[in-house]
Amino acid sequence: MKTSSGKYLNEQALADLWCEEFSGGDGCICGSCILCGHSGGVDTRGKVFTRAGAESGGLAWCICPNGMAGRKSGQPLRERKEGR
Repeated sequence: MKTSSGKYLNEQALADLWCEEFSGGDGCICGSCILCGHSGGVDTRGKVFTRAGAESGGLAWCICPNGMAGRKSGQPLRERKEGR
């Protein structure tokens, strides 16, 4: 994964970042992902806009373990159904 500065994070660095910042718990194993709720995907369509009002959201794999596994599988990210 490429950072905003153009550098790449290896898998361990990405896992460490998720564990420290987004695991939502005291431990990486017990914590749930505060980004995607462990669905593996993050959907910001219709929720993120530029200052000019243009939509800039999207559907993307999360950086949590489920998202990383989904990305590696090569399968397309499917939309999450409401209520799931």
